[in-house]
Amino acid sequence: MVAVVAYHAWPDAVPGGWLGVSVFFTLSGFLITGILIRDHTPDRASLARFWLTRARRLLPAALVTIIVAVGAVAIIDPDSLRRVAADALASIGYVQNWREAAAPGGYGAIFDIGLRPLAHMWSLSIEEQAYVVLPLLTLWLGPRRMLLVGGLVALAGTVFWWGSPDAYYATPVRLLEVLSGAALAVWLAEGRRVRLPAPAGLGAAAALVAGVFVLSESHDLVSRGVLPLAAALSAVVIATLQQRSIPALCTRPLRWLGHRSYAIYLFHWPLLVLLDAPPVVAVVLTLLLAELSHHLVEWPIRSKRVATRRPAMIFTGATIISFVVAGTALAAAPRSATDAEIAATTAAALDEIASVSREVTPTTLAPSTTPATTDTTSDPTTDPTTDSTTTTAPDTRIAVPAAPTVLILGDSTANAIEPAISGWVGVIGGTPIDGAKSGCSPMFAEGSNARWYTNLVANPTACREPVTADVDMVLVVDHGVPLFDHFDRDADAWTDLTSESFVGEMPVQYERMIADAAAVDAVVVFTTPPVPFPAFGEWLGYHTGTEVQRRLNYVDLVTSLAAEHSGVHVIDVGAAVDADPDRYPREDGMHLDADTGAIHAVIDLIAPAFRLAS
Repeated sequence: MVAVVAYHAWPDAVPGGWLGVSVFFTLSGFLITGILIRDHTPDRASLARFWLTRARRLLPAALVTIIVAVGAVAIIDPDSLRRVAADALASIGYVQNWREAAAPGGYGAIFDIGLRPLAHMWSLSIEEQAYVVLPLLTLWLGPRRMLLVGGLVALAGTVFWWGSPDAYYATPVRLLEVLSGAALAVWLAEGRRVRLPAPAGLGAAAALVAGVFVLSESHDLVSRGVLPLAAALSAVVIATLQQRSIPALCTRPLRWLGHRSYAIYLFHWPLLVLLDAPPVVAVVLTLLLAELSHHLVEWPIRSKRVATRRPAMIFTGATIISFVVAGTALAAAPRSATDAEIAATTAAALDEIASVSREVTPTTLAPSTTPATTDTTSDPTTDPTTDSTTTTAPDTRIAVPAAPTVLILGDSTANAIEPAISGWVGVIGGTPIDGAKSGCSPMFAEGSNARWYTNLVANPTACREPVTADVDMVLVVDHGVPLFDHFDRDADAWTDLTSESFVGEMPVQYERMIADAAAVDAVVVFTTPPVPFPAFGEWLGYHTGTEVQRRLNYVDLVTSLAAEHSGVHVIDVGAAVDADPDRYPREDGMHLDADTGAIHAVIDLIAPAFRLAS
């Protein structure tokens, strides 16, 4: 628990603190299986008693946390209420882990500067799913068959999610950690002894501690074997503690911490997210609130000091009330504009600008003409060529055919601006094709990132949609993934856009895309990225570069491509966005807000850069 809190509060200091959750899963599997075998018989009444005991232990503090978090967000940041209310519903239903798995960004996404005070409930969701399934299997099939069936599910899940960032949230994958503790409990319950030398337990504990300080959750190994290894190490530590007493672990402070660990886990993340204060303040308040919760909420209910004639009915009613509160908050929360509404707003703004332009007199449209070139050696009083004659300047805007088909490529930053771009394409009678993929740069075609790994895309995958014969323009909005660190498997090291090896790789991959476009006579237009806000890159899990130099290197790269290839153009969107953050807001520090910043970027920067070819 200490590792998890430290990781959330100071991720740079303990990048592997997430391993504390892994140890927690294994310990929980050991404890609940031992309780089931020791105290319960295989019948419905016994199973109901087990679940009621778990409800007394877990529900009160959890429901209080959820309701208070929703209420706090409603006051602090109503714009985030819809997302938090949805998190609340998923947490009450104990499916928050699947909600997180469905979202882009992996575990690092919980560090988004947007409010997510209930994002940590994913681990409790997995825990509760185990509390439902494992007791059923144990009491109906017996402990050994429970381990067999659970092991097969865990093995299948590990294979299915191997190498995927979603493995971190997938219940079948994390079930293996729970089962490792359950297997130890079954072994001891059958009268067998664990004979492990003390150095084995110390070594396992040392390995876990070392992982806490070196193994980031975004590392490739997390989805490729670290979780089963952590489960085995945790089981060894627990087994060692079962056969010998360690006085240092029986001290009063550690016992105090153990009794309040659940409340500490529940409270620490909401306080870190909601308080505008240093992490140490949130940690101190967490400890104080955990003490109050222990005495006023948890222990009175758990010890049955609070008399309840029908506890099952009361807990069910409390859960239903929590569902109603969260559902009401979700219904009342401000609704984000839909993609269609954003496109319509963009189109309306562009139509209004066009109508205003038509009302302006021709003499006002000065950018279309420039003074004629004059010979400065001539006498302006006698040379008739030196008068105010003007000539039409070349139109340097990018020419696209009428009713163009526009393929939009990019990562999640392209996803954010795509509805507004679609609105503009619709105004000029074109057809947009959404080829953007979150966490996926179009520099990566099928298998081309086998060497390069980010914490968002673990497997070689096709991040670039093919440029088909009907495409007239490829619009590239690749503003996120290129600014991330990339792990170079060949060099076994992290690299980025300030590194020569990665800067050398990007143009090779982009040129393949340019060649595909040239083959069908389509133009390629790159937009440049703004620099992510420092808050976006301060969390280790993101590996996001917020240095200005990364942006400059990207601009140099695409500018050189435009200079080397005809039909390739660059629109410097990033410079304008950096210069006017109020006009182009980015709530999370990277993505343009879809209903404001993205619309402004399209009508101010992107649409004016084009003209319809005559």
